[in-house]
Amino acid sequence: MYRYVQKIQLRLSKSAQRRRRQREKAVFYGKYARFLENKYAPGKKRIAFLWFNYEKFLNKGSFDLSSTLLTQFIDRHWPDKFICTALNSHDDPADVLITDVFDSRNEILRAPGKKKIFLTTENTDNKTRYKFNLFDDYMLGQVDLAIGFKRKITAQNYARLPFWMMTTGFYLCRDIDEVAKKCDAINSLPSTLSPKAKFCVLIASHDNMSPFKIRHKLYDVVSSVGFVSCPGKFKNNVPDKVPFGDDKKAEYLKDFKFNICPENSIGDGYVTEKLFDSLVSGTVPIYWSSPDPEPGIVNPECFLCFDMDNPQKLIDQIKKLDKDDALLKEFLERPRFLPTAPALIWEMIADTKEKLERVLFHQ
Repeated sequence: MYRYVQKIQLRLSKSAQRRRRQREKAVFYGKYARFLENKYAPGKKRIAFLWFNYEKFLNKGSFDLSSTLLTQFIDRHWPDKFICTALNSHDDPADVLITDVFDSRNEILRAPGKKKIFLTTENTDNKTRYKFNLFDDYMLGQVDLAIGFKRKITAQNYARLPFWMMTTGFYLCRDIDEVAKKCDAINSLPSTLSPKAKFCVLIASHDNMSPFKIRHKLYDVVSSVGFVSCPGKFKNNVPDKVPFGDDKKAEYLKDFKFNICPENSIGDGYVTEKLFDSLVSGTVPIYWSSPDPEPGIVNPECFLCFDMDNPQKLIDQIKKLDKDDALLKEFLERPRFLPTAPALIWEMIADTKEKLERVLFHQ
């Protein structure tokens, strides 16, 4: 018994030492970061992240705003006004603290910050595994601004900026004309499908988020028609390397007629980049979520939507397109965005910009 107690005490001692080293390390990197800030970016307001990889940040060798999509949005609309900082210290809190669902609520509440922004690219309606549902209120009562997917929230300190708008670059548009040009450019993309195009691809690392195991279901259904290539960890069956980056992924998808790209879960307004990766790459998206994911924006006739209660419908649609090259070409050349899309997209950008400006510049 005495030896057992000794082991526990030793383990606790090592844990305490490790935490102390981490604190010392954080203080050191924080002081070094502040030295660089004062030297190279005097007078600029600071943006901090609650959890931040100090070494990676410092190894970049610069204090640009390319670290996250939100800071890119800020830098696009208010250039040279902010810098990213490696530490949000209690002695000298950052002007803006960015948090997300991977932080704990207690840490967010305790963390110092003159203004706090809660940003999520995850589905907080999802109650499986990662407990994102603990943030289903978007912390609207504790932060200055929340940014997410939900459509039903009407709070004055909330802005809807779904993840697909970030990955497609729409969020960097400065006015509605830029949005319209981008929509027209995507709608005008020609069908570049090669005669040697492979049948179908599914790029994923897991199927842990969906309570329905939707990727397993779709894989089984589509595999009844033809071979589904899986270059990722999920169902890996080809030697191809998983493409990293939006441009590389789009190039990779061009070699396939169909792309299985379901959302990993369903939630209010939850639409990610998955559908849009297919739309811009010239392959037929096989999608699962809402049959009309972005009303007034995405043309519901330019993708196939899986109905779990009627899988045969999807099988028949795939077979029909797979056997008829002319029909497949016509399907791929349908406009991806509806005529009302530019106005609706710009409305979200303008609303986010207005509310961010209020947080960033007004006391």
